[in-house]
Amino acid sequence: MTRKILCSFICLFVLVSFFCVKVSAAQNPAHGTITVETVNAAVGDTVIVPVRIENNPGIMAITVSVTYDTEALTYEKYIKGYLKDYTVADHPGKSLIRFVNCEQKDRNNNDIMVSFQFKVKDTASFDLHPISIEYKAGDFCNWNLEKLTPVIVPGGVNVAFNGSNCRHQKYGDWETVANPGCTTPGAKQRNCLKCGHTDIAEIEPVGHTYEETWTIDKPATKTELGQMSRHCVRCDSYTDLLTFTLKQTEEEKISNKENTELSKNKFISKLIKEQLPEEETKKQESSQTDKDKETKPDSHEESAESAEKTPDGTQTVGSAPGADTEVAAVDALLATIPDISRFATGLLIALYIFLRLSIL
Repeated sequence: MTRKILCSFICLFVLVSFFCVKVSAAQNPAHGTITVETVNAAVGDTVIVPVRIENNPGIMAITVSVTYDTEALTYEKYIKGYLKDYTVADHPGKSLIRFVNCEQKDRNNNDIMVSFQFKVKDTASFDLHPISIEYKAGDFCNWNLEKLTPVIVPGGVNVAFNGSNCRHQKYGDWETVANPGCTTPGAKQRNCLKCGHTDIAEIEPVGHTYEETWTIDKPATKTELGQMSRHCVRCDSYTDLLTFTLKQTEEEKISNKENTELSKNKFISKLIKEQLPEEETKKQESSQTDKDKETKPDSHEESAESAEKTPDGTQTVGSAPGADTEVAAVDALLATIPDISRFATGLLIALYIFLRLSIL
């Protein structure tokens, strides 16, 4: 709870900072490098511009202005990256997008932070239209409230050709510009090698991936149960929610501190058995299925065993081996006999088969 209150206070602080006078911050490579990529496009195209971070020292809160050329570009939307919290507001009158992020812990991923989708105006000049990031001291900080000043590498949209009369027959390689989320699609794009036209395609969502450890979401008290669950590594989803008492944490000597991660042990296994019986049932059914697969006889063996035998050792009519083969042989024999004698021969063969089946 204390962590959430502190996060809310920090987010309020960075939001208020938007109204403060901008002061350039001295950039420090040790605090990471944030790059706005440069993408190619033709007039009228929709393009996605990713913003990546490298050498991430661990950042908890961000509040920046993403500047862009409103004469050439129209902002359409943002696509989430590895961060979990996003507040994005477009201010076309000021030629900027306000981006605010506040996590509940330091995030040190080296990946796409956020991607911005723009529409290239038909009136855009054939030129590089810059996109950059502006911030002041204190707009980046970690959980210890230490100010960070990462290096910013600007990029933009390079409008080099007019693709209106191009047939776009040959494209370059696909590039991922927005990573797929658990339930939201990502995006990839490629460019026509002749005119620079941008082609965009979706990347399917990847689904949830849950941590192997349980996280204390709510500490137990004398009057209320505590809660723990397994968190998704990419989003706020969770699974396998378990409750516990303060007395249990004391007896089992486990941490009761919020956001503490616990590996699966005898105590957690006991809680799962008591509170998530369906999970245990699934595991048992899965285990039994594997055993059945191991002990299940081969289908050919089943067929052989299912063929019942009479006391004298002969097989029953229903399972007589070779019956289909004999019929096929008879058909082949009839095909070689002249038409004149086929009728008589057929009668003899039918009589033979009748006597054979009677014996069986």
